Amino acid sequence: AMRAYARGREVTTGATVTVKAWATEWLTLREDRVRPSSFNADRSAVTNWIIPTLGRKTLTGLTPADVRRVHKAMQSAGRADSSVTRAHATMMTMLKDAYLEGHEVSRRVLDAPPPGMGESERVDIPVEDAVKLIHAAADSPMRSRWVAALMQGMRQAECLGLTWDAVDPKTRAGVRVIPITPWMLAALKERELTAPDSILVWANDDGSVRDEKQDAAEWKELQDAAGVRKPGGEYYTLHECRHTAATILLVLGVDPLVVIRILGHSS
Repeated sequence: AMRAYARGREVTTGATVTVKAWATEWLTLREDRVRPSSFNADRSAVTNWIIPTLGRKTLTGLTPADVRRVHKAMQSAGRADSSVTRAHATMMTMLKDAYLEGHEVSRRVLDAPPPGMGESERVDIPVEDAVKLIHAAADSPMRSRWVAALMQGMRQAECLGLTWDAVDPKTRAGVRVIPITPWMLAALKERELTAPDSILVWANDDGSVRDEKQDAAEWKELQDAAGVRKPGGEYYTLHECRHTAATILLVLGVDPLVVIRILGHSS
């Protein structure tokens, strides 16, 4: 504390360290410990929910009720149960790291339970509708993007961030190797012939990163073109393609163990 004061920095004691101050420091530490995708999820939870809700509270003053405040803030904003649970995991990791660094954090707070998970409204897209979607995308330069979703089960973020050098990577530690289905392989070869000059597989025509909102909007346009909707008239979400991919691969006779590897499931 004396050295910090001598250097002109603000001096805080353990009892006055705020959630915002620790969260800001924690993110700099976290960036070097986890993969970029995990760090981005952690940073989003911290900057969008944890700091706005609890930033002025001190670490020593936190209670389980404060943990629930973050849950309620996200639920009131209409965030999915899975997003709230993910933010809770980030918050608990951040607070446990604070404890390990010597800050006082109540054990009751560290043991605060995660939010309850409601019943998922996600469904799978019927195989016949998936076929209509693939046919509707036949002349689209992004056809391979929808093959990746429906027949490879790739998440939106995985698609938008996929680079060509990751399609056939050299084996190295920390990398999960994903089998490529024959349909995905054919779609990637087709895409390679027409793709713009970019390290990204599915970039915009000028090579820039494809925006997730634009991507979701084009997914809805594809459903309109194929005449496909949920029974209640709602659009299918992109993540529901993963459920469909599992069904399609099993129907086509792909070994269940290979399907597990493709989707990254544990069983």
